[in-house]
Amino acid sequence: MSNSIKTTNSFNLNSVYLGSNRDLFQISAINLQSRKIDLICTDPPYHQIVKELSIWKPLLSPNASLIIFCALGKHGVNPLFELKKGLEKEGFYFRNWLTWKKSRAYGKSHDYLYCREEILWFSVSQERTEVIFNKPLTDTKRGYGNKKSPNLSPYKRISNVITEITDTTERDPQDFDYDNQIIEGCNEPFKPIRIAEKPDKLMELLISTHSNAGNLVIDPFMGSGSTLKACKTLGRDFLGCDLDQQAYEITKLKLNSVNRSSPKETP
Repeated sequence: MSNSIKTTNSFNLNSVYLGSNRDLFQISAINLQSRKIDLICTDPPYHQIVKELSIWKPLLSPNASLIIFCALGKHGVNPLFELKKGLEKEGFYFRNWLTWKKSRAYGKSHDYLYCREEILWFSVSQERTEVIFNKPLTDTKRGYGNKKSPNLSPYKRISNVITEITDTTERDPQDFDYDNQIIEGCNEPFKPIRIAEKPDKLMELLISTHSNAGNLVIDPFMGSGSTLKACKTLGRDFLGCDLDQQAYEITKLKLNSVNRSSPKETP
């Protein structure tokens, strides 16, 4: 049975709903009361999305961020730049442009292949130090530092070009045709259940970097629920919705496969 926002009489944190972004906003505005949202992390439709995202501003904490997947587009149609300009106009502060470097490439024959996804980071506060940010670290130890200039961490930090998380698993590259080719390696592509699904590790990185234990994270365009699964894994509270019945059902299955952990503090 679907948990449709338009027909439900209940509202609970750590739940997902069948409905639109604005449906979730309305029920959240009524029921969250003094609770504020600490992070919006979502991969929304690329066009005309600024107003859909900006309606959440009154419900965001002063330390909150927006992490938005977006696309460069093509000549004359640039959703990434439209999103940046639009959210800045709505009073959000642009912080950084992240690129997730993928192992799988695609593209047209008379052009460079694409092997990246773009992620824009915005904040509510203009003051950088007031925004929730936990330095993301790799598993690789630093090879420099001394007594005079000691390292703040024994491990290297992740940059705004994310190469440490792959969309691949081990497999012989000859098993793939040209249209689904692998570059820089010979591994099997991450196989999404739905279009644009993201690997768990990528979403866990973004959630752990831009929220703290026990914070409230929302994804109002949740798709198949990778963001919300990461929240449950990491001990964050969450809310999500999607208009698509299949996406809603897949998300429920994902969430049921994960035991909610105790809130995990970032080291």
